[in-house]
Amino acid sequence: MDEFFKTAGMKPAGKVVCTNAKNKKELSKRITKKIERCLK
Repeated sequence: MDEFFKTAGMKPAGKVVCTNAKNKKELSKRITKKIERCLK
């Protein structure tokens, strides 16, 4: 991911790490809301 940002000339705003989300195809509404709160 860092290589993508470097190639595109962008800087990442941060990284989000969610526990117990590895084997899930979609994130739960609760996790999505947490991510949205962090980005505001």
